[in-house]
Amino acid sequence: MSICVFDNCPAPNPTLEGRCTSCGSLLKDQRVRERYIVQQVLSRSKFSISYLVIDINRDGASRILKELQAISEEDPDFQSTRRSTVERLFEREARVLMGLQHSGIPRLYTTFEEKGAAYLVEEYIPGHSLLNWLGESKRNVISEVEAREILKELALILKYLHSRIPPIVHRDIKPQNLMRASSDGRLLLVDFAAVSQLSQTSNNTVVGTAGYTPIEQLYGRAVPQSDLYAAGATILRLLTGLHPSKLYIPIEKKFAWEHHANVTPGFACLINGLLTENLLERTSSAEQLLAELEILRPL
Repeated sequence: MSICVFDNCPAPNPTLEGRCTSCGSLLKDQRVRERYIVQQVLSRSKFSISYLVIDINRDGASRILKELQAISEEDPDFQSTRRSTVERLFEREARVLMGLQHSGIPRLYTTFEEKGAAYLVEEYIPGHSLLNWLGESKRNVISEVEAREILKELALILKYLHSRIPPIVHRDIKPQNLMRASSDGRLLLVDFAAVSQLSQTSNNTVVGTAGYTPIEQLYGRAVPQSDLYAAGATILRLLTGLHPSKLYIPIEKKFAWEHHANVTPGFACLINGLLTENLLERTSSAEQLLAELEILRPL
């Protein structure tokens, strides 16, 4: 019998049906759609699991297989509205990703359903999240030079997303969702589970990560500038080594971070422009961010 591929499974209990009844993961070497062979769990949330799989129809190429986890009615958090929201976000992620082609965004190849479960098949690009990348280099923070380069690469990705019709807003930019590809070092924006299109924001689901989410997004009104705010908070985390929530002063509605980082005044001003709560005062677009980065004095 195959084994559970989730390393942190509390009590592995593989079954002949090809799934662990304890954690819900598929088993190692389990075949999905008779072509994707499960190798390991890459990540998981309450409502989805991402596996590394081998595609035997593509000469053993590695792929990511993302599975929407079924929500049991016995689950204490079960609500029919909650389940429909999760399913809607999963379908939206598939629909949006299918139309994207950018070197900084892993490709979506196909979607399908099997045995009552929904799946996405995505490009697998070996790499490390920015937090893991820092850890491997035995550092806790990045330099201003590195921060500028990350912001430039991210701004180019956001320029592409925000220029789609309708504009696409990621809504969950943070260090864990930014990767450095092992092959060429390029920046990758991953995990589009919270993605939204502006034509749908009249009834947006409130999603995001504490410390990286601007006020308008907390009210279900995410706009392209919401991603810019999250980009600024991400750079704060990487420059200071501290979670943005520890740097925020609620009574002043701003971040106090400059004394935790060694940066030039011009770059500090640029970051603060991304983190302004007032949308009219915040950096207006990815294009503006690129322009401001361009005119900074070289280090």
